[in-house]
Amino acid sequence: MISLENLSCQGLINDTNLSLEATCNLQTQQEIWPLLFQGLGVLATLAAVLVALHQARIARKSAVEANEVVIKQQNNMRLRQASRVVAWIANDPKTGNSHVHVENGSDDPIYNVVVGDDQIPGQQVVEYQIIRAGERVDVGLVSDPCAYKQGTEMVVFIKFDDPLGHVYIRDPRNDAGLYEYGRCLD
Repeated sequence: MISLENLSCQGLINDTNLSLEATCNLQTQQEIWPLLFQGLGVLATLAAVLVALHQARIARKSAVEANEVVIKQQNNMRLRQASRVVAWIANDPKTGNSHVHVENGSDDPIYNVVVGDDQIPGQQVVEYQIIRAGERVDVGLVSDPCAYKQGTEMVVFIKFDDPLGHVYIRDPRNDAGLYEYGRCLD
């Protein structure tokens, strides 16, 4: 296609013969090369922008995946720390009485600790504001010594918050596993 910008024409009308002479010249190749290079530059710029957008999308996807891995590792670390908090009943060999013990074997203190459940025979409810990391607490005598049989393990109900406010519960009525109850909203 020839545009009018690239076409220059001259004309002459002869009255005697009623003839029309027209001379038209296209621009030379030397004048077209700059336009061709300009078009190629536009295409190269467009290609570079598309490549940059694609790389940005890949980088964003990688960042999201890396963030998910970090969150999963943090959750696993929190659960590992929480699983090191235990409560059990032990027999005192000196007195023959059964005592409830709580040990915080984690690296962090635990807060709002509730030990025992009055719905479980032999367990009384005792609350502590904080049990420090590595601390072992003798909660006290079992309220119903008949509920505890010598030589058997009895898991004690315990509920506590970790330093980030996540609430954990270990309930003997639910296979004594440790469950994250949720996040404390206080």
